[in-house]
Amino acid sequence: MREIKFRAWDKEKKIMFDEDNQEYNVEIPLGGAFCVFQEGMDRGNEEFILLQYTGLKDKNGKEIYEGDIVKTPFNPEKVVMRLGCWFVEMGKELGYYEEIEVLGNIYENPELMNGKE
Repeated sequence: MREIKFRAWDKEKKIMFDEDNQEYNVEIPLGGAFCVFQEGMDRGNEEFILLQYTGLKDKNGKEIYEGDIVKTPFNPEKVVMRLGCWFVEMGKELGYYEEIEVLGNIYENPELMNGKE
């Protein structure tokens, strides 16, 4: 069974809140899962974008989240959810690639998309 986890992009502060960010201090129930966020963060607040964990890891063991930019055999591509499956933006299922690597994400590293969005 896939672990259900989230991280959140703070649009105002331009900070990604995830398990590596030490500013966590509030647990917010989220559809049976718990997402831990900064004090005062409201899951319904439009200041934050929730990004779900795909349940997959890249070739280096890094967790892959929605909005991540991954290196494919062709170009860096964005990870998206479509039709209940995780895909890279070019339409291939994420699991199709054996040697993918997370390069960054569309919020902290938009330059990796070379002007695509």
